[in-house]
Amino acid sequence: MNIPGIIQFKAVSPYQETRQQNFTPRFGLKMAEPIKEDTVSFKATAKMMGSRKDSISMSVAKSIHEEALKALNYMDDKLKNFLYDLVATTYAPENPIETITKRAKEPDSIREKAITRGWVKKDEIKKNMTDLAGMKIIMRDGSQSEVNKVIERLIQFINETGVKIIEIENKRPLPIYNDYGEIVKSYDYASPSMLVKLQKFASKLSGKDIRYVDENTPTNYMAIHILMELPNGITGELQIMGHDIAVLKDLEDMCYKVKNGKNLKKKYAPIEKVLAPLKPPKLNTEGVEETEYLSKLKAHEFLCEEHLKYTKDAYMYQREKEPKKFTTKVKKDSFLKIPSYLPKELDFNYLYELKAKCDADDAQRIKTAAKIKGKKN
Repeated sequence: MNIPGIIQFKAVSPYQETRQQNFTPRFGLKMAEPIKEDTVSFKATAKMMGSRKDSISMSVAKSIHEEALKALNYMDDKLKNFLYDLVATTYAPENPIETITKRAKEPDSIREKAITRGWVKKDEIKKNMTDLAGMKIIMRDGSQSEVNKVIERLIQFINETGVKIIEIENKRPLPIYNDYGEIVKSYDYASPSMLVKLQKFASKLSGKDIRYVDENTPTNYMAIHILMELPNGITGELQIMGHDIAVLKDLEDMCYKVKNGKNLKKKYAPIEKVLAPLKPPKLNTEGVEETEYLSKLKAHEFLCEEHLKYTKDAYMYQREKEPKKFTTKVKKDSFLKIPSYLPKELDFNYLYELKAKCDADDAQRIKTAAKIKGKKN
């Protein structure tokens, strides 16, 4: 595909909308100063290329991973006690929660991130690396009324368990206003008043104002992120989002990593290869004219800019879908098709299929390896 040849082409997507740019927080909450801790979603700190001589050992990273797992299991067990009757089942298919998932950061990722941040002490990592333990509440029905029920249960949860909330982040696109400055469409998962209630209750329990962030995301990603202080000194994150946003976020995260020069998991090597056009061109001075490099750079910038527009529209497309019906069968998801002037390999539908194949191949590899190991024993 000749990207430079279409740089001057401008397309308008049917999902692009005009929104008010001068936006101020609507909730009447006092914004706190930015926190200093690192986090994927909570205003991450700048990365530093540390020396491996000063880095933590793999044994320490494994120890932190184990502590994160313990804290995560505690959180999972306690939280599900407050939410179990909101989870959809065969006997209660109308319930709003599809599933609750959890994930602890792997030891190699802990060590790699600690190096880039210059963290060398175990306690320092446990406090500042806020993606050590993560949980997601995936909503079958992400309407405000249903998410408000979940927030009410979270208030009960922190009141009875003593788990402290550190920060609340409300992520969504700008609302749509009419000519009179009135909001005619909002993409908040929970109502503003319910988030105010959670923030005030958490502040009262902790004895200090809990930081609240009302963020209009550049990709149109939508979710509620809640940073919590878990047992063992681990800082963890709870996310609330709809099913359709969750499945797209998994794919968009891969694109984000590739754009920023990060490697995907080994099993996703085919996806990393497909996403290679999103990587910035390298400046190789041997036999490469400056004009040629600048041309490649300009083409890459165009591609990334248009792919971002596609991503924003794809999130809006996902959010407009009707709530998922409960089913025990695995159902295939679908996404907004990519514009014809962009590489078809970057279509989220194609990436979704490729990811499913990578996961299936990896599962088969693990199964085969287990059989071979069993025969040897």
